[in-house]
Amino acid sequence: MKRLVCSLGLALALAGCSSDDATLNLDKTVTKGYCERGNVVFITLGSNPTTGYAWVIAKDGSPVLKLVSQKYTAPDTGLVGAGGTEEIAFIAENPGSAKVSLEYRRPWETDKPAAETVEFEVGVR
Repeated sequence: MKRLVCSLGLALALAGCSSDDATLNLDKTVTKGYCERGNVVFITLGSNPTTGYAWVIAKDGSPVLKLVSQKYTAPDTGLVGAGGTEEIAFIAENPGSAKVSLEYRRPWETDKPAAETVEFEVGVR
């Protein structure tokens, strides 16, 4: 149910967007960006949940950004255990500067350091 509500929220937010200018796309090569209030910020990273690892949000960028969805998409290879992509979407709710920190970890291994950490900076006008 929570995923459905998040997906509906994202769909409603995107309904008002008329072009690609209403989104900000980030990944490991583009970790900083600016957008307008109301825009959608997408972070896309490689992921392979068959290993037990997933991207866990350590800092969510609030109150500037609001998380609306996080989903994994498997590759079209048909291979069992092949990695895909994880997409995390935020709405730029308030003007300011936000930091988002993601950790690639096994969620149950809280006593071990993350296998990888990626940080993003988003400015909202």
